[in-house]
Amino acid sequence: MDESIAENKLQTGGIYAWVRNPMYSGWWMAITGLSLMWHNFMVLPFVVVNWIILTVVLKNTEEKWLLNLYGKEYEEYKKRVNRCIPWIPRR
Repeated sequence: MDESIAENKLQTGGIYAWVRNPMYSGWWMAITGLSLMWHNFMVLPFVVVNWIILTVVLKNTEEKWLLNLYGKEYEEYKKRVNRCIPWIPRR
């Protein structure tokens, strides 16, 4: 990741081949798992609301910025990789 940042290259390997925002995905999975483990189902709607809000925010800020920065490369990456739900990489 450090080399990609230094060289200003789009990182598409590793976890980023499975999901574009792994930090958010991990957080939602952890909160969902803890909620289920502690039988606290009242927290689950907050995960969904947070996902909706973050989707709107990401589309209107970060994704526009990355599209301007990386252009066609980022557009192709968006077609292959889900925003927040990890999935088997598409070729």
